[in-house]
Amino acid sequence: MKPGSVFIQIIPLGTDWASDTYFGESSFKFGLKYVAYKILPSESSLSDSYEKNDPVLLDPDTVNQRGWEVTKEVYLDNQNVRLNLRRFEKRLLRAYYYTIAKKKGHFPIQSQ
Repeated sequence: MKPGSVFIQIIPLGTDWASDTYFGESSFKFGLKYVAYKILPSESSLSDSYEKNDPVLLDPDTVNQRGWEVTKEVYLDNQNVRLNLRRFEKRLLRAYYYTIAKKKGHFPIQSQ
């Protein structure tokens, strides 16, 4: 991607740490406009397998503290994302308006 491009990242449950470390921080270093979209539990296939009050859905950090194997099994191997397109639209619009402003010579402040 060219510097100034918009990078939209969909962040599944339990992957905040990796998303920020591997993509969020790097995008700023490469001059990209980073837009994060952290899914809600209802957008994860895990909501079909776990009770709505389960830590897997509500407190992924606690689950991740059990170690890499648990994180991998729960959040990486067994999760699919079903985007709420109405919610996601906000991120798409943010990217669109940033791109239009950039083309017109206006450079909005880079934020998440």
